Amino acid sequence: FGLPSVVGPQPHTYHIPLASGNFTASCFKPDPDNNKYWDIINVSRNGNVKNLRLFFQEIKKIYDMGLKYKILLVCASREEEVDHDHFTDIADVYYNMFTKEERDLFTLMRLGKDLEFKGLSKKQLSYFYQSSKVATLFSEMEGFPGVVSEALLTGLPVVIWSGQRGSAKDFLNNTNSILFNNFDEAHLTLIEAVKNYKLFDHDHDSLLDKLGEEESIKKLKNHFSKIYSLNEQK
Repeated sequence: FGLPSVVGPQPHTYHIPLASGNFTASCFKPDPDNNKYWDIINVSRNGNVKNLRLFFQEIKKIYDMGLKYKILLVCASREEEVDHDHFTDIADVYYNMFTKEERDLFTLMRLGKDLEFKGLSKKQLSYFYQSSKVATLFSEMEGFPGVVSEALLTGLPVVIWSGQRGSAKDFLNNTNSILFNNFDEAHLTLIEAVKNYKLFDHDHDSLLDKLGEEESIKKLKNHFSKIYSLNEQK
């Protein structure tokens, strides 16, 4: 299993070009009736690979420019959080970096480690995407980040680093995303995306065929059927 952008060529292996992001739940879909309350949504755990410290710094720059953007960071907890590879002082940094007025705009949704999925139901998470204008992810490397699929299927433009390794960029183009080349200037790209979020155009049917669970399950069954047939098994 895995997309070619991650696993590379597999000449001696039966390769199924699917990964977790191809099986995005059907509840992630656009809802034009939802009010766009948040300007930017980021759904990330607090592992250092997610670069949430940098995300905080770039949001602070937006506030320093006088823009009162509403931000939602959905950040699930995990049992394995340790100081050397997790942003364990995220709450302290949040309170120290942002003023009370800014915290009224910036919602840090820190979810308990005893809750499943990302700490809330997929349907509820979909509502948060639908209520946002732009989705972002600050990772430098991912496998296939489900949050990109979730954002795309709910019709949000995605903002990520142009050098990000992994499969996230496989489904991004200039009609559904905007990339930043330098983390120090990411805030400018976020501002551009928020100001122009209505101008982005998603080919929803094509994305649904590639990223939605219903179509990918059909594709997976076809692959399994072929594997069994090749081995003369039922």
